[in-house]
Amino acid sequence: MVGAASATLLVFLVSGLIHELVISICAFFAMFWTLRLIAGTFVFDMRPYLTSSYRRLGYHAINIVFAYLPIVYALAASRPHWLLR
Repeated sequence: MVGAASATLLVFLVSGLIHELVISICAFFAMFWTLRLIAGTFVFDMRPYLTSSYRRLGYHAINIVFAYLPIVYALAASRPHWLLR
């Protein structure tokens, strides 16, 4: 929910006067979500908790979302005019 709210806020701020700040925030979020995906994939061992098929499905679904977020924020940081079209 926080991610969606921050993304929505950044879309509205991109057209404002603080363009460089928005690009910096998007770059930070892209790095954060990339590191979160790497840590979640390689650092934490979730196998003991994935006991049912619903939990495994949810785990894979959330990893798909965690893979999607850095792409969106990196695009927003590299091409902010793309958000306004």
